[in-house]
Amino acid sequence: MHLRMTTSRTRWLWLLLAASPAVVPLVWVYQYGVNFHYWDEWAPDIGPMLVKAHQHQLTLADLFAQHNEHRILIPRLFLVLLTPLTHWNNIANLLFEWVILCATSLVVLGLCRRTAGDPAEPDAGRQSRGVGGGLLLWFLCNLLIFTPAQHENLLWGMGLVNVMPSFFVLLSILAARWALPPWTKLLICMLLATAASYSSGNGFLAWPLAGLVFFSSSRGSAHSKTPMLLIWIAGFAASAALYAYHYLPPPHRGSHPYTANLLTICLYNLAFVGVSLDYGPADSWPGTAILCGDILCTLLGIALIYFLHCRRHAQRPLCDRMILWLAVGAYGIFSGSIAALFRAGFGPPQALSSRYVTYAIYVPIALINLLPMIAQDLRQKRALGRQRLWVQLPVLLAAVMIVLEVLAFGPAIRDSRSTRLSRRLEKAALLLVNLFPHNPQLGFVFYEPWQLPQQANALNQIGYLQPPLVSSDIAQKDAGQAAKLRGRIQHPGSPTSPPAGAADITVTGWAIDGQTHQPADAVVLTYDNEDGQSIIFTIARTDLPRYELAQDDPARLSGFSATISLDRLPPQPRSLRIAAWALDSDTAKLSLLDGAFTLQR
Repeated sequence: MHLRMTTSRTRWLWLLLAASPAVVPLVWVYQYGVNFHYWDEWAPDIGPMLVKAHQHQLTLADLFAQHNEHRILIPRLFLVLLTPLTHWNNIANLLFEWVILCATSLVVLGLCRRTAGDPAEPDAGRQSRGVGGGLLLWFLCNLLIFTPAQHENLLWGMGLVNVMPSFFVLLSILAARWALPPWTKLLICMLLATAASYSSGNGFLAWPLAGLVFFSSSRGSAHSKTPMLLIWIAGFAASAALYAYHYLPPPHRGSHPYTANLLTICLYNLAFVGVSLDYGPADSWPGTAILCGDILCTLLGIALIYFLHCRRHAQRPLCDRMILWLAVGAYGIFSGSIAALFRAGFGPPQALSSRYVTYAIYVPIALINLLPMIAQDLRQKRALGRQRLWVQLPVLLAAVMIVLEVLAFGPAIRDSRSTRLSRRLEKAALLLVNLFPHNPQLGFVFYEPWQLPQQANALNQIGYLQPPLVSSDIAQKDAGQAAKLRGRIQHPGSPTSPPAGAADITVTGWAIDGQTHQPADAVVLTYDNEDGQSIIFTIARTDLPRYELAQDDPARLSGFSATISLDRLPPQPRSLRIAAWALDSDTAKLSLLDGAFTLQR
């Protein structure tokens, strides 16, 4: 009894260690997540759709509407159900994305259980013995599934659209091997393939990939499979036809992503596949990513050739295991092909976008499982002889992958810090949209910034923005913020008189969050009216370098500069007290900075 309990505890310990990479996205959300919605989330088919849902005016056409090249029906349904509970809190959306990643990891565990161990054994009845052998492979897979290299998705609410199709595609591949009656299994696979298709465009890959696994594993004659195959093809055709209904090539705001030659498309596809193992600058030429993609595609091609060799020699048990991971690897490669068709016109460097890592990881994940199967089969056949290098190839590749994943943390931390800083600046600009609707910073929030005031106020009225928008131009002190935000406005002298005939004067300064050592999210200037109220009249440009204050990034970017247009100030009184205030985007509260001065006119 004691031995059995010890064995059980050991297995649970190994299970927890194998699942430990799942902690990484949680740390990322806690450290770098901002409760702010960005870019695509302000598109008419996302933000305004949530307002219509709140007002009970949502239609099926709204859910089915095209978003860029995709129809994201399933993610929209989740948003419609989740948003009333979270009030469109972006952190809650990021945590939900983490749940989807965890569910995907469990699907990968199910695939590992079916394929780990002796490839000569039949698939049925061997799952329990495959658990121990599969945990190490599952751990390596989890390093990729939860990699911080995909930080763009980990920190962006629209990342839901990128993590959801992979879950449904992999689940449909696994479901094709469930021990269920054929017609029941067929229906489940069709439902999962449809869900994948309407999560993102590349989800349509579930139809050929899950279909390949389903019909290659189903027992029975070709005549008995024909009705199921016809129904599967009809389901795919119906999904594609509905997808194409009123489909339009989306505009890309002056860019031409579809104008690319064959060489550019191929290079883009290779860079896409290799991005999960390349952690160089995203704006550089993707030479390393192309090389990594070439290596990964070559290894997967070798695995495919070995699969065809085993199939020709009737090694059914091994083939039944290999085809699962070949389908997973094909999902990663063909996701890159689909992206290349729609994005290669931007150039191969665009394939290095962090959000694409979420798709590209499934090529190395497939190889993590395929190479040990092939090496073990060759050992059993004694085909390797004394060539120990080939025997140890899976171990060597696993070690290289672990090193690459460790190296991914440095660039991911750097980029995530920059993303957090940018998101906070953009959130502050949005909070002040009613006071400064033409703020250039709004162009970084949404590609059509003139739509933001109306959309933001509609969402604000139903409580979907936290904190609410700043509605008054009267600045009020907040005692709690005074201890957090500090800084100083600097000017030529006190009192200050503008040169004769001058239309404006420029002031500079710095503002910083004393708790996080981050630059202030926004700085506004005020003048005191005749009633002694501080009236906000302009917003400063922030994120400017002040190397004399700090050498480390991002604290060194705590400078600000503002231009005071004299014609925007009231004619009376002739002497105005000018002050600077720092805004905290978490609370929408203002803190008065030091160095207020009097402007004499």
